[in-house]
Amino acid sequence: MKTRGFLISFLALALVLGQVLAVQAEEKVFKVGAALAFSGPLAFVGNGFRNGAQITVDYFNGKGGLKIGEDSYRIEIVDADTKFTADGATTAARRLVDAEKVHMVIGAIAGPQTLGVLSVTGPAKIITLHSAGVTESIDKKHGRKYSFRGWMSYDEIAPGVFKWLKKNRGIQRIAMLDLDYESSHHGHDVVQRIAEKLGLEVVYDEFYEGGTKDLSPFLLKAIAKKPDVIFNTATSGTGWGLLIKQARELGYEGLFAENHPPTPKETGEIAGMDNMQGLIGFGYATDGEMAPEGMVAFKDAYVKKYGSWHEHSTVLGIPFASVLMAIEKAGTLDPDKIAAVLESGAEWKIPWGITGTWGGAGSYGHPHQWFAPNYAIEVQGEKAVPIGVIPMSDLLHGWD
Repeated sequence: MKTRGFLISFLALALVLGQVLAVQAEEKVFKVGAALAFSGPLAFVGNGFRNGAQITVDYFNGKGGLKIGEDSYRIEIVDADTKFTADGATTAARRLVDAEKVHMVIGAIAGPQTLGVLSVTGPAKIITLHSAGVTESIDKKHGRKYSFRGWMSYDEIAPGVFKWLKKNRGIQRIAMLDLDYESSHHGHDVVQRIAEKLGLEVVYDEFYEGGTKDLSPFLLKAIAKKPDVIFNTATSGTGWGLLIKQARELGYEGLFAENHPPTPKETGEIAGMDNMQGLIGFGYATDGEMAPEGMVAFKDAYVKKYGSWHEHSTVLGIPFASVLMAIEKAGTLDPDKIAAVLESGAEWKIPWGITGTWGGAGSYGHPHQWFAPNYAIEVQGEKAVPIGVIPMSDLLHGWD
């Protein structure tokens, strides 16, 4: 009887221990900090970036989590609002690294904010995926060993964009008017450089302060220069919509184009959908015959989860998948080994039907820039429809 009682007690203890171990296994969490602007002038962009990353998280969690060696980790995103300021970004990153103990960070959006984040994540050896256009954000000589840019910045994509616009829309004269902040200035500098190489002319180049509602003093001067295109390098959907609306009201009949995926719904609510027709943007294709099935699936998953589509959700949501795949391939949480896998030059066939690679060593000293096929996308009705491909040869690699 004693033996039987001992056996029952042993089995009961084993069951409890098994349950505890199971719970512990389930609690393995890979934390991703989202240091993004959830307030301020680019909150629309920040929310799109964050929610796009969540779609990729849902995919990995849905297949059992992130596989690292013998372990499976449930991926969890922890939000931290940068408030679209450099100080706010530094504070957000500090909380994510010190208090939340995140394993990697997504963020931020523009240069000063991203540099604020990197001032914390770099010394802490935290892999950071961001979209800042400034070279300092990924350049090796600035010590950016753990910093990777998931968006093809002005430097990477502008050669292809303006070559396409010249060939397919016949543009010769360019006007630029953007919100006055660091990324806009960098974008304008790049466009000036590319325009000169292509024999194009920038006829108007100006910036306006945040909160400006009446853009007519700028637009009247721009329109008087008779541009073929008004080009947006770094202004969000709201500001861009206001510019489009007022330019049309002032009689501008030319082309609008932007350095991002068009956002017909967000921008059109302010610009007016009629004024949006024919606008050209650049990014991944999620609609129409040219869109990969995987990207259509990404969009469907996003709309199902959030109720409506956000074109900027792909900007970091797509390359984020390659970083998670690299972590699985490295089989470790060691940031040095993960960085080495990302720097290997491998092609990443990510779940969303996109094949890309980390390159840019010739420009930045190490391959920390994401490259993937991009499309020219036109606003048709209420949709952003791909109408052409920007060849990889027309991106930065083809101009070095």
